[in-house]
Amino acid sequence: MPTSFSVPFHHHRRGVRVHVPAGAGPHPVLLLFDGQNVFDDATSYAGGWHADAAVDKLPRTIARPIVVGLDNGGRRRMHELWAGLDEFLDCALNHVVPIVRERWEVEPAWVVGGASMGGLAAFAAHLRHPGVFRAALCLSPSFWFTQHRIFEELDERGAPARSQVYIDAGAKEGLPLRSHAARMAQVLAARGYGPDALLWRYDRRGAHRERDWARRLPKALKWLFRRPR
Repeated sequence: MPTSFSVPFHHHRRGVRVHVPAGAGPHPVLLLFDGQNVFDDATSYAGGWHADAAVDKLPRTIARPIVVGLDNGGRRRMHELWAGLDEFLDCALNHVVPIVRERWEVEPAWVVGGASMGGLAAFAAHLRHPGVFRAALCLSPSFWFTQHRIFEELDERGAPARSQVYIDAGAKEGLPLRSHAARMAQVLAARGYGPDALLWRYDRRGAHRERDWARRLPKALKWLFRRPR
């Protein structure tokens, strides 16, 4: 059962849910947007990802991360995951990250992730704060939503010196989402991202829904948290 706490944001409290795997630290950390969907079906929009179970089932060759789910703001979700993302990231960096680092023994550089708008936000967070977020997990990312702005931001900022990016999309998702996700993978590959830095996955039976992201999550975890040889 994940533990939880809350942090101040926009004059109210925002929920944070945390699953800590068994074993001694320091643990890697995975921060996921849309925390209501990360663990349980009961709190999710349309079924949870059960990230805690996915982590606990990882083989020993994979470092099991602490999973931190940062709740979204409901009707404010679309705004805070793009136009208001910097303010939302400030909440994570100034409140969530310090609390997790104080309570648990964790590695300094984290992975940030999400699905749909959360996948877009995760990629942007990695670009804007590469010292905190060493990698991005982007499930069905809504790169199309920005009208190419996320590609321009990559050009302006450049790819982080230390970087891993997981991107996927489902065949049953809209063409704009599929094409923009594939384009981002191509752009990163052209920038020199090899198989250790980029994983692009095209899910031929995937739709834009929670249960497909839950199904694809274990493979993403195995790639992002594999132990060095």
